[in-house]
Amino acid sequence: MQLAVNSWSYRRTLEDKTLDLPGLLEELPATGLSALEIAGAHFANRNDVYLGELRQRSIDLGITLVGIDLTNDFAWPEPTERERQARAIITWQDLVAPPRITRLP
Repeated sequence: MQLAVNSWSYRRTLEDKTLDLPGLLEELPATGLSALEIAGAHFANRNDVYLGELRQRSIDLGITLVGIDLTNDFAWPEPTERERQARAIITWQDLVAPPRITRLP
């Protein structure tokens, strides 16, 4: 059985910058947790290099990314804004794309 945690459980240390997502990934194995759902607000940035490093670090540590808690608004009347939001979701989906996203029983 795998146990997962959402990064929101670490929000205080993530928000006051005493811990960042790479640091959280490093700490999880010692806690007995092997899976992480990341709240979108906790990403330091959304560039491809940073996201790729997080994904690779989770693989190296054996931490399964089970999802990303995202905020979006597809109700925008302007097609360009809806498209921008859709592209952002696709970027996040790529981060947790197989084989690293797992559905926990």
